[in-house]
Amino acid sequence: MKWITEHFVNRALKKKRSRRNDKPVFNQGIKSIGIIAPSQQELKETIAVIKSNFDQTIQVSGIFYSETTQEEDAFSYRDFSLFGQPKEKITKFLSTKPEVMIATSGKLNSFSLYVLYLNPEPYSLGFYSENIKEYLDLMLTHESAETTENMEHLMKYLKQVI
Repeated sequence: MKWITEHFVNRALKKKRSRRNDKPVFNQGIKSIGIIAPSQQELKETIAVIKSNFDQTIQVSGIFYSETTQEEDAFSYRDFSLFGQPKEKITKFLSTKPEVMIATSGKLNSFSLYVLYLNPEPYSLGFYSENIKEYLDLMLTHESAETTENMEHLMKYLKQVI
């Protein structure tokens, strides 16, 4: 079943993504950030970096891909229908309407990339990789092997942009 769902997800990813050219201006600062991570550890580290760089009123939501855990913030191919439509967990995450979406890894799997694809409205940030460059508005290269250091660097640039 996974390969069928992955086929439809990859097929959807090949379609040209419609993006807004007139991104919102953050006159009042950022109020919400969404995170797509490849692991729970990276998700937790990223949330900690965001909380330390912004005031505590910022709303942070995130999900990570895992086929083995049943954690509330984990998702897998099972959270998509056979034809690649998002189910409740993904829909709930996307309904938070984050103003900024952060991809914590340059190596997102098809399902994680599809979640980023499904939400074209906010600014999307992440680390440079050939397979995700068309989905991101701001990309940086990894300067360190440490997730925390890379996220600190990304937050520094995000603050300059807003």
